[in-house]
Amino acid sequence: MPSSLLQSLFLQASELPAEEQEEFLKGATDDAVLRQRVSDLLESARRSPDFLGSPTLDSAGNAVADPRGNSLGPGSRIGPYELVSKLGSGGGGIVFLARQEAPLRREVSLKVMRSSLDEEEPRWRFEIERKAIERMEHPGIARVLDAGLTEEDRPWIAMEYIAGEAITTWCDSQCSSLDERAALMASVCDAVHHAHQKGVLHRDLKPSNVLVTRTAEGVARPCLIDFGIARLSDAGIDSGQTRPGRLPGTPGYMSPEQIEGRTDDLDARSDIFSLGVILYELLVGASPFRDPDGTSRDVISPEKNTRLRSDDAMVRLAEQRGESPQAWKREMRGDLALIALKCLRADPDDRYASADALAADLRAFVAKLPVSAHRPSLGYLASRMIRRHPVASLSGAAAVFALVVCFIVILQTQRQAVTQRELARAEKKRAEDLFSGFSRLIVAGNPEYGNPRDYSLGQAVMDFAEHLPDELTRDPKTEARARHTLANALQGMGESTKAGEQFTECLKLLEGLPADESADVLPVILFGNAIVIAETNPDLAWQQLLRAEKLLAASKDAVDAYMRIRVLCQLSVMAHDRGDMEQARSMATGALAAAEKLVPEEPGLVARCLWTLARVERSVQNLDKAKALHERRVGLLSATEGDDSPLTWDARAELALLAVNGPDAEIHLETLRDLSRKTEEHFGPRHQQTLARWIDCARASGAAGRREDALGIYQKVLQQAESPTFAEPSTRERWLEEYEELKVAP
Repeated sequence: MPSSLLQSLFLQASELPAEEQEEFLKGATDDAVLRQRVSDLLESARRSPDFLGSPTLDSAGNAVADPRGNSLGPGSRIGPYELVSKLGSGGGGIVFLARQEAPLRREVSLKVMRSSLDEEEPRWRFEIERKAIERMEHPGIARVLDAGLTEEDRPWIAMEYIAGEAITTWCDSQCSSLDERAALMASVCDAVHHAHQKGVLHRDLKPSNVLVTRTAEGVARPCLIDFGIARLSDAGIDSGQTRPGRLPGTPGYMSPEQIEGRTDDLDARSDIFSLGVILYELLVGASPFRDPDGTSRDVISPEKNTRLRSDDAMVRLAEQRGESPQAWKREMRGDLALIALKCLRADPDDRYASADALAADLRAFVAKLPVSAHRPSLGYLASRMIRRHPVASLSGAAAVFALVVCFIVILQTQRQAVTQRELARAEKKRAEDLFSGFSRLIVAGNPEYGNPRDYSLGQAVMDFAEHLPDELTRDPKTEARARHTLANALQGMGESTKAGEQFTECLKLLEGLPADESADVLPVILFGNAIVIAETNPDLAWQQLLRAEKLLAASKDAVDAYMRIRVLCQLSVMAHDRGDMEQARSMATGALAAAEKLVPEEPGLVARCLWTLARVERSVQNLDKAKALHERRVGLLSATEGDDSPLTWDARAELALLAVNGPDAEIHLETLRDLSRKTEEHFGPRHQQTLARWIDCARASGAAGRREDALGIYQKVLQQAESPTFAEPSTRERWLEEYEELKVAP
């Protein structure tokens, strides 16, 4: 009786209601014996819905009870092996610790198919497992040593015995640091990647199937076991059939497509989802899901998960990871948490494309390098550089800037070159050109090459913008990226006019490219240019922001979701300045709601949304609501950025402005003066942010009756705003009008 025909009939019948199965079999075959065998299998499936593949060990690492019992036990022999003890059992087989005396003396893990009348499906699964393990040869995967049939014609497999602990248990018992846990998971990813290259999808990755031991040299060695429900991409027998009520695997570690039975969608990224669950547990000490045993894959962010813990639990978990509770909480919103969350995204396209890519990010985390799971902002990449080289970074600002730019390009290149070889080659060439071109900044800061020792980074950037090297002008997209980076740097330095010139050139370059080639950078450049020209050409800035928002809303890239929120905030600001308060409130409310749904939540972006909405509420005299929004913003930024961050200063200043007309006005005025001085020390006396902060202080002083103080501040600001680098003449005119009105006020 061909087993393939038996399997085919069984799978087709199992999809039908029970009352229709017999009629289907009568019409499908005249073989009464075959019909009876299929009916027996269907009846067995109804009695034991999980017989298609319950795991050998449960999610806690304990042996699953054998419901059918078995005559085998310690002292029995199978081939050259004597059974020592039972390790576990499941729907497909029973696993024993066994000993071989000759010709080799060794202990093995011996899995034998259980004895029952329902042999056909278990045999298929057993065959899949044997084929899967045989085709793999990796130190991180338990090896097949032998195979055969018992006297009762039951298949068995002898595998390398791993006397280890589940990876989560092992790491906690060893108090492994986060770096050590990440390095260990990178080795696990290497083994999973090897399996995927051999066409093997594990489908049941969980801590109890990743055992850790120490080698003779004392090095931790993780090893994958239990390929009992593996799926082979080229198997003649499809072991991946998933039917309602019979899901192979462990629910707490399944991907959305696996738990929903979408077998056609299963690929390497399903295993990556399971790896993300394990990594999350190593980091947090708990499941990422609100209902681990249910079908919902609703993920709790690591930061929020820690807030749900008691103080005692936090101390214990932090100690197991070699961290203080405060440091551990910070890591909950750091790179390792972002890596885990990228694995756990609902859409497979948003996860890592391969286990190898996940391993690369884990090793980058250990090496204090930027990771692809984090948006490659200038500040983030600079912080990675400083963590690796804290002393050298203080004296090498020019080098840091150049290398940060290179990292941005490299990460963008890696992200875009995953699936398209030709695009990868083109992006690699762009990266090489950008690296070569921006390396001139490093040379510019070296006094051995002609410039004086006090040649500043700011001057180097401005000179560089005037004369781009040939490497950066070989193709439009490379030049646009280079000019975009320079525009951001110039804007941050307060050189708005020069920044605007760079943005204008960027847009000219991109408008000449096909839409699909410019789509990844055009919205960001439209946004940056709109910020620069908002004062001088508000109508054009408004149109560019609307265009950017439309492009970002159509994108499925997770990074674009963050960018779209920033665009909505800026549109709200401009709608406010145009006097359309309803539109301003609608956009600000939408931005805040979207920011609060982000996983992981980005505190700085939420704070920006809070400021945007508070600005509207203040203008329509909802002062209590505006105050509540600013108080939340201050608390958020103080906790995440620290009290010495310019972002926190800005939040405190806004809150003081709301309170300056109430009781304790002098205290709030002094707060504003202090924050203005700090801002000036940080940004310089002519920076737009410095001048805007002093103007707030002047307005508050005038409102509190401190007319002479206010006039003095206005005079100082107006003098500084005469600088040619101040690119907001309409703003200066407004400040001048306020000054003249205050002078003649009674």
